[in-house]
Amino acid sequence: MPVDNFISFDPQQWETILAREEADRAAGAPMTALSQLVRLGLGQSSLNSVASNVPPALIARLVETGLWSPEQTITLTIAIPNPRQRVAACALLLRNENLVMPQREEISAIAVAALREVPESTGWLADASPRGHALLLVAPRLAGDPVAEALQMALALPGRVLGDTVSDRMRAIAALSPQLEGGLLDEALQAVTALQDVVECAGGLTLLARQLPKAQQETVWTQALDIALTRVYEPGEVKIIQGDQVSTVPTGGPSETDRLLAVSMLATTVEGALLSQVLDIALSAPQKAADEDTATEPGSGQRREPAWGRPFINIISGLVERLDPAQIGRVLETAFKIDDETYRVRTLAELAPYLTETQQAAVIETASTITDEAARITVLAGLGPHLQGALLDQVLQDELGLVVADQTEVRSPFSWVKKVISRPPPSESKIKDVKKRIDLLAAVAPNLSNAQCQAALNVTWPIKDERDRARLLNALVPQLAEAQQNKVIKEALKVVPRIKSDLDRAKALAELGRHVTGKNMAQVLQAVLKLPERVLGPGSRSPIAEALRELAPHLPPKLQAQALEAYAST
Repeated sequence: MPVDNFISFDPQQWETILAREEADRAAGAPMTALSQLVRLGLGQSSLNSVASNVPPALIARLVETGLWSPEQTITLTIAIPNPRQRVAACALLLRNENLVMPQREEISAIAVAALREVPESTGWLADASPRGHALLLVAPRLAGDPVAEALQMALALPGRVLGDTVSDRMRAIAALSPQLEGGLLDEALQAVTALQDVVECAGGLTLLARQLPKAQQETVWTQALDIALTRVYEPGEVKIIQGDQVSTVPTGGPSETDRLLAVSMLATTVEGALLSQVLDIALSAPQKAADEDTATEPGSGQRREPAWGRPFINIISGLVERLDPAQIGRVLETAFKIDDETYRVRTLAELAPYLTETQQAAVIETASTITDEAARITVLAGLGPHLQGALLDQVLQDELGLVVADQTEVRSPFSWVKKVISRPPPSESKIKDVKKRIDLLAAVAPNLSNAQCQAALNVTWPIKDERDRARLLNALVPQLAEAQQNKVIKEALKVVPRIKSDLDRAKALAELGRHVTGKNMAQVLQAVLKLPERVLGPGSRSPIAEALRELAPHLPPKLQAQALEAYAST
């Protein structure tokens, strides 16, 4: 029987036919409705079978293309036995902008009804809430009365456990917040304010404040900051997860780390005086912990992460784009004093795009004292796109051993790729790892002169891996003069096809395609079209599809048609 016939069954017919059957039996008349009951039962069973086998994405696509009406699809969605799959189908259907409001409200009601059937917890504290996960799928698009019940579900989800930053409850409220207004928004603000956990409370208020008029936002931010700094818990217990073990410890109030985490929730939104206050709180954290032994756990030999580290970085990352030069200087001064190298490096990397030339010079000097090669490159790579002149020359010479003394001594810019170089790196270079050198060169590449690019290509480093060669070429090619570009691109077209990994080859070809034109672009496309459609492994990724997706915007019209035809066949 066609699927359309299955969809024509109305579940409410059961009640009508059953009532008629009871009336016939009471009157002693023949049971004429029995055949209809059997037919309806078989039809409903078939509909359930079809519904459970149709992927949610296909259901949504049937509506988008007009093959099914929204009413037909809604009937099929209701019949999906698995509530999580039903929610997923509703979430996809609600993406359709052509749905009218009554249809959106009906689908929202189906989704919320399905959410009631999804368990709130798996029974394991470390696991994410199944209901919370399902709610995240549909919350941003819910409409009408079902939003109120969805809010209650979000507020009832498990809260934060010690060591977490964001709970299932906060994720759900964040997803649902754009749908909250008027009385529902007020209700949400009151419920979140009543949460005892300072991190959840401050985070929730910050999220909900975005839905308020600008004039009211600062009041809520101020309230959230006050709660983060002053709220005291009633004596109780807090749950701690260590691997598969869950334990409880007594607590009488939020720790300094929790207070700092709560403050960090405000970092991306606050302005003016509140921004300065949040910055002051962050900059005082490393100083407060200066006397704390954060180097190792006793007897373990393992580095112990400072408790203030993550929230401190979260605050700096959230504020840095809105800091004035004087405030940037204060953060930099604090960064130089941080004993923990990991967080000193991360702070310097966050500041890198906003530093003056004098500050850049100070950071380069500090970076030269960092013995960990990966950490040093993290700092310098952050500075890389912003370095100019003498500071750029200094980094190239000190870190890479790269000096352009006389352009007449520079060899052909592509000769290095013609053979495998086995000679060790220059003694002047501090960086022993080839990949790290390429990381740094790729970062500074936008500011390199043509001569510096040619010198970089000619440095006799042991670059044996075609992936590394291709990555270096793709970083430097845009900075070369046109004549050198064409030669290097031709060599790159010889190097890239030799990359063994299909996915890595696809990535390199897509990157190369951003820099080529004319016949070279046609060659890149031909190399892409030779990629396999699928590779084994998790996700069953398609190298040709990934490469074509990245390459398509850079293709001329004639090649676009060829690429789209190939993409459609994958």
